[in-house]
Amino acid sequence: MDKQFNLQLSDLQKLPRRNVNGKRLYETPDGSFYPSVTTITSQMNAKAISEWRQRVGEKKATEITKIASSRGTSIHKLCEHYILGTMVELKVLPRNKEMFDAMSNNLAKTEGEVKCEKGFFS
Repeated sequence: MDKQFNLQLSDLQKLPRRNVNGKRLYETPDGSFYPSVTTITSQMNAKAISEWRQRVGEKKATEITKIASSRGTSIHKLCEHYILGTMVELKVLPRNKEMFDAMSNNLAKTEGEVKCEKGFFS
């Protein structure tokens, strides 16, 4: 876990966003609006997700969704600490740590350059 990364930080312009009919849109400097990645992926999979929710039931689907969201947040944080070199004894569920360890093995094989917006790691 002693991999050194070269952080390439950029000052990206914050785009104004608005919600229209439950969809998040970002306004570009030229006045165009583009949907968020989440909006696009939810539209692409809406039918499959709806069918899955019906199959497992709303209560179970909500429970699974919350667990998956929590896992994603946990692994994201582990990745941030790894890239920043601030891995310490973090409290994390064993399954999340196991998933992160598999990812970090691949990260360790990279050239080590990470491009992101300033303030992303906070």
